[in-house]
Amino acid sequence: MEEFKIGKAPMISGQGEIQKRIFKKIEGKKGIWYIAKQKNPADNIYVTSKNKDGYSDGFAGATLSFELEDGTIDKVQGPWHSNSASLFNDTGYDIINKHLTFGVIAKNFKRDKDNPYGIITDIIYKDDDWVVGPFNRIKQKAQEIANELGERVIYYQKSQGGSIRSWCDPEL
Repeated sequence: MEEFKIGKAPMISGQGEIQKRIFKKIEGKKGIWYIAKQKNPADNIYVTSKNKDGYSDGFAGATLSFELEDGTIDKVQGPWHSNSASLFNDTGYDIINKHLTFGVIAKNFKRDKDNPYGIITDIIYKDDDWVVGPFNRIKQKAQEIANELGERVIYYQKSQGGSIRSWCDPEL
């Protein structure tokens, strides 16, 4: 019986993530967008727009530097980390299916005194490695499997921004 031990994810510095990437800049209707040039651009999207006081206060109002494709640097006060759906809605630029995720789908879950995050057991599906695709692909696959089996399954998904473990019941 194959098992998957859920582990603690490392903390990621949002400011550090920006410093090690090159960005595409797009002006939208509501803001200026910065999209990382990488195989999973949907995981590193930032936007800046003015609030009612005239400035943006993401990252606690810090000024961050975005290196652009042409080698120039944009210094931006308070950008917000955003998502591919909001980017698409504001600009029409579509990277909705370019998220990096890893997932496991199984029949059971158990607690373990040596692993506070738990263990997924009776695995039905497990990615071999990280996969670029839609953000909710594991949840969607779990729903398909639950419907096919006619029984509840558990799924676990990791992304660059965190993880989720949840149950998926068959749809009637």
